[in-house]
Formats: sequence, structure tokens, C-alpha cells
Amino acid sequence: MSLIVCFECGKEFSDKAEECPNCGCPTEEILAKVEEKEFKDSVATNYKNGNKRKKKILIICISIVILIIAGICVNEVLKDRYDWTSLHMSDILPEPESKKGYIHSNSEEYLCLDVYNTDANDYSEYLSNCKSKGFSVDSENMADTYYSYNEDGYYLTLSHESYNNIMTIIVEEPLPLETIVWPTEGPGALLPVPESNSGLITSNTAEEFCTYVGDMPKYKYDAYVDDCVDAGFEVAVESEDKKYQAENTEEYEILIEYIGCNVMEVSIKEPIYAVKLKLVCKENWAFNTYGLDIYLNGEQEYYLGHGETDTLELELKKGEYTLDFISDEDEKVKGSEKIQIGSSARYKYKITCGSSKVKIKKIESKNPPLTNEEAAGMHYGDVVDAFKNAGFTNIKIKAVRDISADNNDDIYDTKQVAINKKKYFDTSDEFFADSKIIIRYHAAKKIKVPDNSYDLEDLNYNEIVSAFKEAGFANVDTETVVTGRKGNDSIIVLVDLAHE
Repeated sequence: MSLIVCFECGKEFSDKAEECPNCGCPTEEILAKVEEKEFKDSVATNYKNGNKRKKKILIICISIVILIIAGICVNEVLKDRYDWTSLHMSDILPEPESKKGYIHSNSEEYLCLDVYNTDANDYSEYLSNCKSKGFSVDSENMADTYYSYNEDGYYLTLSHESYNNIMTIIVEEPLPLETIVWPTEGPGALLPVPESNSGLITSNTAEEFCTYVGDMPKYKYDAYVDDCVDAGFEVAVESEDKKYQAENTEEYEILIEYIGCNVMEVSIKEPIYAVKLKLVCKENWAFNTYGLDIYLNGEQEYYLGHGETDTLELELKKGEYTLDFISDEDEKVKGSEKIQIGSSARYKYKITCGSSKVKIKKIESKNPPLTNEEAAGMHYGDVVDAFKNAGFTNIKIKAVRDISADNNDDIYDTKQVAINKKKYFDTSDEFFADSKIIIRYHAAKKIKVPDNSYDLEDLNYNEIVSAFKEAGFANVDTETVVTGRKGNDSIIVLVDLAHE
């Protein structure tokens, strides 16, 4: 039991009574009014609390926005600024006027800095300041780029981009030169020993030797180049004031370059040859249709599917190599071929897959003995012989019947040569020995051989002989017959064909 208050008279009574004992208001109505009041009070309370939370959230959001704006403002103030004093090499360089820029790299060995808001005048002034700081040794000034050493060997690259007013400063530390011992074997042993033993060897292998050599002013560099020429490096020469590149007869290539500050760079490389292997696997329709694993000196280089044709491109040093073609189904079924490499080369291999062995036919590259222009006018037989003697094996001849009986000066002369349908080639071009060569030559126009031999009488015998030969007759003889008629020495009076 609980007490309730009558909303009509304000009297308190038990909720078990049917009505208010004071004014008679029904208890049911009073309870309904109480519930309604409690609901409204609850809604009001929640509304007030909700407003308070919303105000707090709004205050927080406004605070965050203020902080973000403040951060942006601070960032704008500090944006693109670099700290010059933080640079490891700041003491050897003048400080730029602009304090805005970006540090790409900052170490004791290497500095790279972009300086913004630097126009052409600012760049020119900074360049002058760099020279005053000592960057004037072996200097080069090229348009908007300046290269120079200082006396300590630091190397400066200073450049300017006028379209965006950015100046780039790059400084590299001096080479860590030390006492070096010149090699007595390998590619380096082929070079003369320089006067100075101060340097830095960067590579010394069986394939190459590379080193920097210090204490070599320009005149000593020039003398060293002369020594290399005397040592035989005088083939395929490319020479400039501070650069010399050449080969010897063994095709070892040297590069000598004066890089500045009494330092030259020397390198020599063993020759590497480009070798192309065209692989043609003959297709079998029923048996032995395996693919091939291809090994060079024991290391797998390629896989060739059965019936496929492909080209394997290699870079090889001078020497002998072994090519192995091994069945991908049975490693005991294989074939081998030796290759002697002493220059760049192209080889073709025709491969036949057998049940117990892989058969290999090597086809070498050949140079045409004649150009089309040189072959034109030669007897086609002589051209055929020239290509055969050059090593070509797939030669066909075709007659071009464009010579009439009254103009046979050019008969049997070569008209055109085509190699793999290529009509324009030089004697330095390379083709495989089995390349298809077609030699076209001038021949007499065809004359129809009549069915009746009597129709040939009184015709020029040369035309008739040619007609029968072109028709396929190999044994055609002529016989002089005295007719008693003057002026008819070239007239056929009788043709006799013996049939077997």
C-alpha cells in the first residue's frame, strides 16, 4: 500500500481506496494524473541532460577546430624552413640568403639541399660566395650549373632552375685515397703502372679492374694516356681533352678520365661478346615429343618446348663453352655441342629429338660474298659459285625470260639476288649458311615448240636450239648442211628428234 495525493483537493490518502475521502474524486483518475505527471517530468529531465551533453560536445568540437587552425598557422610559419646549422658540411659552404628549402640528404659524406625563393641574381651571388669559399679548383661553369672542387677535394655541384627559382646544392666528400698496389695479374696487369701509388681501387676481378689514382695533375694524366697508347691500346679510339677510351688487339677496353683535383679514374674490362643462338627443334608427330633443357657449362639457361623455335641471347667471355640439350623426360637422352667464343657471333642449331640421343646440327653465320649491285651483270653461274664458296648451302636459281632472240647480249647475266627475301644487303651483313638464296638471271623468252618439225624449217637455228633447251631437252646438236642457197647459213632446213 502507498499514499497518493488528490490533485483536486490536495488530501493524502491510500491508493487502495476507491475515491478521495475528502472530495470524492475517483482514485483511478488520480493515479492516471500521477503517471502523466511523472512521464512529463522524466522527459523534461532527459531534455535538460541532453542539452548539457550537446553543449559539451559542441565545446569540444570548437576547441579541436581552434587547435587545428592554430596548428596550420604554426605550420605555415615554419613551412619549408631548413636549419642551416644542422648540416654537416655547413662550415665549408656560404649560407644561402633564403631560409626556405628542403634537405634531401645530410651526412658527412654527401649533402643535397634545395633552396627555395632563389632567383637568378641570388644564384649568381651565391656562386660568387662559393668561389670565395675556395670552390674554384678544376671548375666548370655550364649555363645554370657549376662544378668545382676545393683544395681539400670536396666536390660541389651547384645548379639553378629559373622557372621555379630553386637552387640545388650538392657536395660530395673527397675520395678516401690510400696507398695502392698495382695488380700483377688479371686485366689490370695489362695497363702501365702510373707514377703515383695513391689511389682507391674499387674493383679488381678476373673480368675488370677499376681504380682512382691521386697526385696526378693534368699533365701527368696526359703522359699516362701516352703510356697506354704505347702499351697497345690504340684501337677504336675515342679521345677528348680529359677522357680517353680505346681497345687493344685482344679487345680489352680501357677508359681513362681526368676527373679533377689531381685525380684520374682508370678502368679496364675483359671483352664480353654478344652471342645469339637460334634454336630450331624439329617437330615429331608421334614419338619422342619431349622438350629440351638447355645447359651452358653445366648451368641451365633455357627450356625449349618440342617443335618450337626461339633465340637465346647470351653475353660470354672469350673461351670454349659446352652446350647440352637434355630431354625433359629422360636426362640420359641428350646431345652436346662445343662453342668457341672469340667475338660476337650468331649460331643456328637444328635439333632432332631421337629415342636415345638428341641430334644437333650447327649452322654458322656467313657473310655474302657479293652485293646485289656487284652481282648484277655477272654470269649467274659465277654468282652461284661465289655464294657456295662463301659457305651458303641453300641456293636456288630462277630464269627471268626477258631476252628476245635479236638481243641476247645480257642472256644468263644475273638480274637480282635475294637472301631470305631481302634484296638489299651488304657484304658485312650476317646470314645463316642455310638461308634461302634465290639468284634470278636473264634468259631467252620461251618459244613454243611446234608439233610438226616441218614448221621449224627456214627458222634461225639459234632460236630453235634455245627453244628445245628451255623445253627441257639436254642433248641438242646442230649439223651444218650445204644447201646451195646463198645467205642462208643460219637457216634450219631439217630438225630430227630421235625418240627412245
